[in-house]
Amino acid sequence: MIMKRNDKRASEELSRQLNESQLGTHIVHNSERASNTHVNFGNQRRQSKANRGVVTHVTPNTRSRESQASYARRRRTPDYVLADIRKRRRRRRAVTVAVVIIAALVVWLVSSFVFSSSVDNKIKINDSQVTSALAAPSSSTDPYYVLVAGESMEEGKRYQGPRMLVLVRVDSQNKQVTYITLPWNTQATLADGNEHPLSQAQEEGGDAELISTVSDLTGVSIAHFVKFQNTSLAALVDAIGGVSVDLPESVDDPNAGTIYLDAGEQTLNGAQAATAAMASNYSDPLTVQSKVQSQILQALVASIEDKGGLSNIATFDTIAGDFQTDLSYNEVNDLLAPFAGADVDVRTAALPGSYAASNGVPVFTTSKTGIQQIMSLIDQGQDPAQAQQELIDSVDASQYTVTVKNGGGVTGAAAAAAQLLSAQGFQIPATPDNTQQQVYTETLVVYKNSDTKEAAEAAVQAMGQGRTTSASAYYSFNTDLLVIVGKDWVSKTS
Repeated sequence: MIMKRNDKRASEELSRQLNESQLGTHIVHNSERASNTHVNFGNQRRQSKANRGVVTHVTPNTRSRESQASYARRRRTPDYVLADIRKRRRRRRAVTVAVVIIAALVVWLVSSFVFSSSVDNKIKINDSQVTSALAAPSSSTDPYYVLVAGESMEEGKRYQGPRMLVLVRVDSQNKQVTYITLPWNTQATLADGNEHPLSQAQEEGGDAELISTVSDLTGVSIAHFVKFQNTSLAALVDAIGGVSVDLPESVDDPNAGTIYLDAGEQTLNGAQAATAAMASNYSDPLTVQSKVQSQILQALVASIEDKGGLSNIATFDTIAGDFQTDLSYNEVNDLLAPFAGADVDVRTAALPGSYAASNGVPVFTTSKTGIQQIMSLIDQGQDPAQAQQELIDSVDASQYTVTVKNGGGVTGAAAAAAQLLSAQGFQIPATPDNTQQQVYTETLVVYKNSDTKEAAEAAVQAMGQGRTTSASAYYSFNTDLLVIVGKDWVSKTS
């Protein structure tokens, strides 16, 4: 039988659909199996066709399982047209949002690169001698030291070196930060073989000489170096909205600035913070200066880190040239991370030593043994305050003689002080008497040099009151220590 053209096309289309489509479960595969296969239909005619293997329905292999004709009819319905319009709008919006996000990301990456490159060019110290003087820790997780130098630049005056020197030990693993104050007028041997104030090291051999001298003095390797001018410190503090500190004493140092600050808790602006950081004429210069400088530096770096780094300080790019370091911009941001957070263990320390006059100029002389003992304990991660206490506890009081005088007019105060000191083993060779004028408002323990500083601290602890001070050129006595009992004396028993 010859098939008509239309029937042939229909047969070919059916074959194509059979090859591409899923057949219903009622289809048998051949007539032989059909003879033994019984498919139940409610309609006798359909059952007969199924058993013979006759296919009258094919499910199209499309997502909607529609035939092309059904799909074409559905596309012309109003609901389909509206849904298609909504879908196209959603796609356009999604593409627009994606383009905006990508563009913003590109702009941020470019601006960040430009900012970091600009800052890198300004802050980076390109000095091979500085690089040679620095020593990186053996492991990225090991504690390391950073030397911070604050320079006071005054118009019309010759630069005399940094007025603020702080050695910072950073222990990222244990979240410990230790600030060790180095008096700028600490006597140290420089490259010429003579003793000079530490601040003159830069004049002798630049930043590398300063780094090497501090390293030799303290006995530790320094990994990084940062220096800045007082005006830049002020600008940076202003940019972050000030720093909150608790000043142990009032600030009134003409050599640091004309600003006067009361003692107590307060938020300092830039100029105030710069003055407080550079000041040194406190009643106990070393101890108070150490506390003030560590508070300002810790508040500063923690605030910068909390704000997301230097890139979020709007004015930093303009003052970056006054901040110099061996680190790149990104490395500086990484360096700030350990300083942030309420769980950071912040510690302070000061070099053991004492102030004295040399040709009418105050200088700070150190105790080499004391430095070795304290730095050894700090390098092991111990608290400097505990280290200092251990030094005081190690004092053999019986090896020190003490002169006791009543300087405040409090009846029986000198005798009471002598009794407390004697009970701890101090030698009192003479009967306590009065100073020429009864004008001392506080109790003082005066020591002659760094070798007797710990003994003076031990005397303060034995009496339970008073503070230590260096004899300098203002006190004269023949014993190891001089105790002047002031009007603040509180009677105690041994």
